[in-house]
Amino acid sequence: MMSSLQWRLMHSLLLLFFAFLLLCAIGLLKRWNWARRCFIGYMVFNVAYMLLLLLVGVSAMPDAFGVGLAVFAACFMALLGWIGKKLLSAPIVAEFRNERSSR
Repeated sequence: MMSSLQWRLMHSLLLLFFAFLLLCAIGLLKRWNWARRCFIGYMVFNVAYMLLLLLVGVSAMPDAFGVGLAVFAACFMALLGWIGKKLLSAPIVAEFRNERSSR
């Protein structure tokens, strides 16, 4: 059981993290290069975390649920990889760099 202080600390940190993600999303829309890098890092972290969960967690689940989870995670990791590849492509990098010089 979590104490009140632990609960508040955990939820405060989550709130700060999601506020940072919102700031990064706004920065991505405004073509800020640091926001693009933050999103790429966040997506890489998510893919690594999903791989870890799949390797550790699927073996302890019933067969049908484990297969469904593995398929969902594979599709989601492919989507994150595709978005990351797009954000790392030369035209997108140039677009983010050109926005800074046009101001």
